[in-house]
Amino acid sequence: MSRPDGGASPAGAPAGRPVARPSGTPGASSAGPLRRWLPLALPASAVGAALLARAAPAAVEEWYARGAYPALAELVARAARAWAGVAGAPVDGGSLTAPRASLGEVTVALAGIALVAALVVAVRRRGVVGLARVVGLALGAILWLFLGLWGFNYAREPLRDTLGLQVRPASSDELRAAAVELARELSHDLDDLAGPAGAAHAGGGVERIRGALESALSGLGAATAWTAAISEDPALGWTRRPVLVAPLASRWLSAAGISGVFGPFTQECHVAAGLPALDRGFVACHEVAHAQGWAREDEANYLAYRVGVRHGDAALRVSGRAAALRHVLGALRRADRVAFEEVLADLDPRALELFEARRRVVLELRVEAVASAAQGVNDAYLRGNGQDGVASYGRMVDLILAERR
Repeated sequence: MSRPDGGASPAGAPAGRPVARPSGTPGASSAGPLRRWLPLALPASAVGAALLARAAPAAVEEWYARGAYPALAELVARAARAWAGVAGAPVDGGSLTAPRASLGEVTVALAGIALVAALVVAVRRRGVVGLARVVGLALGAILWLFLGLWGFNYAREPLRDTLGLQVRPASSDELRAAAVELARELSHDLDDLAGPAGAAHAGGGVERIRGALESALSGLGAATAWTAAISEDPALGWTRRPVLVAPLASRWLSAAGISGVFGPFTQECHVAAGLPALDRGFVACHEVAHAQGWAREDEANYLAYRVGVRHGDAALRVSGRAAALRHVLGALRRADRVAFEEVLADLDPRALELFEARRRVVLELRVEAVASAAQGVNDAYLRGNGQDGVASYGRMVDLILAERR
């Protein structure tokens, strides 16, 4: 028998009367539990996936860090390069002192507006329940997008294994020897920046050095250094065209004590405009290290030093060597205060002057309340990704010492 709407009725059922579904039959009601639990299941599954990945670093290294990630990152980077062209900035190694709106900043702004609108609609329709639902869905989506586009790199095999470095606890004598050697190498790099006239006498050519550092205003040096590094050792990364930009939010980053940020959703290496000239090259190389898939801060710091001092120009070598020396001196001060004071007393006066100038600029830009809050957030973020909080930045010393053994 045919139903009035053209459909067939079950045998024995009166035409035109609704037929009750047997208990347990899949239907619209089955979507209820899924819909109810999805806002909780989505972020929970992302956290579970991250924890599972940490238990299988070899698989993450092979299938993600050296497989899926480079392919996905290149697709995203193309959009960032296209945006750089639209914004009128050089695609490769744009200016690091002329702030412009990055694709990441635009994306965050638009996503924020969309999220606020969704929250308002949800609260009006379903109150607190609707608010919680939107927050859960948004958090889950962001976490999964973060993991897929970059975050799984936190679970890859350690850099020390890739480079064959033997990391072990360092003695104060080893720290002192490394500090003395770095200080000597830094003096030679400063001589290169000072030129023959400035290098003719101790402490000479400071103004020339400052001018050379200030003139290194683009990210081209960092991009070129990384290209050379990957050509020599392809295991270090995947892209020879990193996207470097000084974002519009540079002043806020500096106020928060943040020198750079890598945007995994857009593959942009943000370097704060207004950084001390001594820091600029090192920070640029550090953010490019993140783009290459090295998520851990100690590894990115070490690679910024390694890449800069081996393949960069004199300004990049000075920036990388100075950063490494500061970290090693910090470790030496904690291990042996007397040895630290002795090494500091013998430091090239030009280096001391540059360090002091750097300190003044950092303090001038920093807003203590903002910086403290930002450090707390960063510490929590790093710990959530399996690192030793903000202390992980200084772990680069272990890798530097391992390289020098």
